Amino acid sequence: MNIKRTRNRERWWIFGETRPGLYGAIKGADVVPVTVLHSPYGLPAMVSAQQVFSHGLAVFANSDWSHFGVLSSAVHTAWAVNRGSTLETRIRYTPTDVYETFPMPHYANANVKLQFGELARRLHNHRASLMTRSGLGLTKMYNKFHDPVENDPDIKSLRGLHIELDTVSATPTAGPTSTRITITGKRRRGFDSQSA
Repeated sequence: MNIKRTRNRERWWIFGETRPGLYGAIKGADVVPVTVLHSPYGLPAMVSAQQVFSHGLAVFANSDWSHFGVLSSAVHTAWAVNRGSTLETRIRYTPTDVYETFPMPHYANANVKLQFGELARRLHNHRASLMTRSGLGLTKMYNKFHDPVENDPDIKSLRGLHIELDTVSATPTAGPTSTRITITGKRRRGFDSQSA
């Protein structure tokens, strides 16, 4: 193998690209939202900030739960589909085209932001618990979420939490108000198949 950088060639066991900017930005955070750059659904996960991150992830240096909620919303997913690109059938999350151009919400007050963050935390906790109990990863779980014949009570609860999150994120006091996005396709099917 031809490794051009002397430092990387001589000290091959040490990470070659340590990303001090990233780790400086998340210093002191317990958790951070991340999303896989190529995935069927483009959904984030809240993970420990105390790890080495793969080059295949977008790491968001904002550990606020309301920020996680925005990234988990159908509005943000639709934005990613419209502004990003694709790799085969998967969404290609490109931070410069998707994240940096997304109209972040302006909250009516700190209480609205806190309530939205708590809803996002409930979504995360339910999803994490479901993944642990079922042994499913994020993609397989959301395959079930989008399956119109899936009637598992935990999946139905997950759908309900997403609907609640999307309803709140689309309101003028909590969500992006400068852009109207119509939600269609795969992401929408998970909501349309919800039954009481």
